[in-house]
Amino acid sequence: MDFLIGGQGNDKYVINDTTDQVTENANEGTDTVVAGGALSSYTLGLNLENLTGSEFGQTLAGNTLDNVITGSAGDDFLFGDAGNDTLIGGGGADTVIVTYNFGSGYTIQAGGEAANFVMVGAEGTDVLQNIGFVQFADGTTVSTASLVPPTVPYDFNGDDKSDILWYNPGNGQVTIWQMDGAQISSSQGVGVVGGPWQIAGTGDFNNDGSSDILWHNASDGQVTIWQMDGSQIVSSLPIGVVGGPWQIAGTGDFNDDGNSDILWHNSSDGQVTIWQMNGSQIVSSQGIGVVGGPWQIAGTGDFNNDGNSDILWHNSSDGQVTLWEMNGSQIVSSQGVGVVGGPWQIAGTGDFNNDGNSDILWHNSSDGQVTLWEMNGSQIVSSQGVGVVGAPWQIAGTGDYNGDGNSDILWRNSSDGQVALWEMNGAQIVQSQGVGVVGGGWIIA
Repeated sequence: MDFLIGGQGNDKYVINDTTDQVTENANEGTDTVVAGGALSSYTLGLNLENLTGSEFGQTLAGNTLDNVITGSAGDDFLFGDAGNDTLIGGGGADTVIVTYNFGSGYTIQAGGEAANFVMVGAEGTDVLQNIGFVQFADGTTVSTASLVPPTVPYDFNGDDKSDILWYNPGNGQVTIWQMDGAQISSSQGVGVVGGPWQIAGTGDFNNDGSSDILWHNASDGQVTIWQMDGSQIVSSLPIGVVGGPWQIAGTGDFNDDGNSDILWHNSSDGQVTIWQMNGSQIVSSQGIGVVGGPWQIAGTGDFNNDGNSDILWHNSSDGQVTLWEMNGSQIVSSQGVGVVGGPWQIAGTGDFNNDGNSDILWHNSSDGQVTLWEMNGSQIVSSQGVGVVGAPWQIAGTGDYNGDGNSDILWRNSSDGQVALWEMNGAQIVQSQGVGVVGGGWIIA
């Protein structure tokens, strides 16, 4: 048994035995205890501020002061106790322990930076950094991944409302309507890019809160990203060259790092590949699998609310719908969802009921019926009719245009150019409003 007694100044104690005792007086510096690898757990004594773990998974507990508790490489359990604590996970899957039941006055919200959260409750206001889970006294465990607000699609100015991206293939003009519900807050030209360049998708590739524009040259295979700030092109950066028969099938954050990635599908041999991105840098290019025709990638979205985008497939021949739940380039689960044949088509994905799970939007091209599948993973929680809208109206996109957390439905009339918005709450149309009229030549990208 060792007795360690501190004095004035910032002291550091390394503890390797449960019988070791540390004595500190109040207000004599900011002191740190390092819990050695021989200890499975350690609780800070009186007048000690900070606690750091070793390379193994441990249970680390604070006291009534404002503690900084830091885990290491193992899967740690961190408990701040009273005070306004900072709880920092290490390299493992770390869990914060709360002594009150789930829902008993605690709030946990994103703290403004990646992997940072603020937890407010009876034991103080705690900052969580690199924490995977929060465990409550009643056994409820909450994944912090489910607490990160989803990136709003087509949000070019970072106001958490989707905007409308226009492209004129005839003259190459690009325009953005910045939206506030069905109101056009701003309509600004972005640039001019003629064929054979095509807008292949949008996403937040550099994790700055603003959507960017992904371009693909159908002739020579060049791929370029416009990193955007509103309607301003901050940078135009080449990524690589990928020719036919490869096609960009979608974008999404497949590895939950805050950066959108690029999903590729080879229409000839069925290969599927993901480019994991950091801005315009390809961090990783990995094959996922091989799926040939008549299967087609119908959309991407986070259907199981784990923070990773998933891949939705539809078989145009027999109507089968399948979901690949993803973790990076790994298929965690491949499950059938249902069977829906023509003339039904998947018109979009989005979180229409604000439960954190992406849902599936269907449109019948023959009779105009619109149906919403509210999803939980690959399970259809609810299938509800939304309305009936026949040709020449077409669903042009989905997004949260009014910033209420529910995806909405954007319509375009291919005959007279009218644009309309259905603001949604689940399968209920809260409001249907005209947005504007844009004539021939222009397409919603």
